[in-house]
Amino acid sequence: MKNLAMKIYGAASTSDSLGQFWAGDDFEQNLELCEYETVRHVFAHYLTRDMRILDAGCGLGRWVFYLRKKGYTAWGVDLSDQALAIIRPFDTEGYIIKGDVCDLPFANNSFDAVISMGVVEHFEQGPEKALTEARRILTDQGLLLISIPPDNLLRKLTIHRLYSWRARNTIRKGGALSFAEYWFSEKEFRGLLEKCGFIIDSIVTDELDPPKNIGLYVDFNFLQSKKGNFELNRAGLILERILRRISPAICRGGVHFVCRKNG
Repeated sequence: MKNLAMKIYGAASTSDSLGQFWAGDDFEQNLELCEYETVRHVFAHYLTRDMRILDAGCGLGRWVFYLRKKGYTAWGVDLSDQALAIIRPFDTEGYIIKGDVCDLPFANNSFDAVISMGVVEHFEQGPEKALTEARRILTDQGLLLISIPPDNLLRKLTIHRLYSWRARNTIRKGGALSFAEYWFSEKEFRGLLEKCGFIIDSIVTDELDPPKNIGLYVDFNFLQSKKGNFELNRAGLILERILRRISPAICRGGVHFVCRKNG
């Protein structure tokens, strides 16, 4: 990518590792997180029940089932056989199918809204192909509601150095590095969206309501509660409260863009 995104290395990427589940492989725990995630208010504001909605890269399909419970018309697509196997007992109506977000199995102008939550950052070649596909299947003025991991200030001050040290240490020991994901600045990803034919409507923080949290929980193991499922311990809750009062952007786990198909 010809940009400044922070390139994160980790385990080797396969179709199933790309489908690694954001909250583990428990369907009920994944679904529970929807009631904590702040973007639920964004969905309620922008989505209407007469829209055809696709969750592209839906993982265990938590937003598909959450939205359907609320009366919306939603479907999901994911490439991971492992995720699809877990979903199958819950998806008796066949709302979720196998498919590649970079080559979606739908005709042009098929959906009024596309949701993409923590997906496009996992393509080493960059997110442009997935964004272009989302635009292709959207109707005129259709909505793209997309979240990506930000290169927030706390990461720049701490995690950057740790990951750089790990990478150097792995190479020194003769190990190999494999791409995991990109961390984008807000400005940088906005530029990518505009380049791919979208008009930005709004940009908000994508986080979980306390006692749960994305940014601190993912980056700092010692702040995780023993309860798991993105719940912070006492120290984590205190730190989150302090940082949030200064600025939510310091440690936010996601940035969510609401944009419309341009033309």
